[in-house]
Amino acid sequence: MKRVSIVLLSAVFLTSPLFCGEKHKGFHVKEKAYYLTKEQIKNFKLEPPPADNSPQDKLDMEKIKEIQRSRTQQDCEKAIAQKYADFEDFFADENPFISPMPKKVKKFLKLVKEDTDVAVSYYKNLYAKPRPFDRDKEIQTCFGQKAGGYTYPSGHAAISQMYALILSDLVGERKEKFEAIARQAALNRVIWGVHHPSDIEAGRLIAKKAYEQMKLNKNFVKKMESLKKYLRK
Repeated sequence: MKRVSIVLLSAVFLTSPLFCGEKHKGFHVKEKAYYLTKEQIKNFKLEPPPADNSPQDKLDMEKIKEIQRSRTQQDCEKAIAQKYADFEDFFADENPFISPMPKKVKKFLKLVKEDTDVAVSYYKNLYAKPRPFDRDKEIQTCFGQKAGGYTYPSGHAAISQMYALILSDLVGERKEKFEAIARQAALNRVIWGVHHPSDIEAGRLIAKKAYEQMKLNKNFVKKMESLKKYLRK
């Protein structure tokens, strides 16, 4: 049964537009953010990725290969299950909000994700670093499935970290759990073989810088505070 499920899972992903080199209809990056300005994003001043064949770059590539040698089918399934970087992909088991999740909560989280995507996209296009599997043929992705676009910084790492920061401010006593989930979500991208370790560190940094700026936006703070009434008792 397990072998059959793996085969079926692979077949689904192989025929998905996201992995066939076509633009995924469910994903696009907005031209501008809602809670962040273009100047704020530019002022994050994210450092460039490690230069090709630099000591840090070599460490990055070796770490990916090391993870590949020890990852399991279950590790790959978990990584691919988070391919869309939606809130519930990451925090379904630790969702602090009432069920079903209110529309206002979903709308706020969607806006935050879109803003994070805008910030990440700016730096992806600025540095235009290829995916690790495009740089080294020894790197094999989970089930042969690949991700499109540039690699640095990691959008999944940024989005999961952004959600963890918000949830930690709303439910402080569960901060360590939320942070652990975000770290694992970021690591899953390296496990999959679609990101370098430096990509995920950069993604997490983007989230922290973006969150700092969002908290200067009175509308953002007001909306986030309003979510407290939807937390589970």
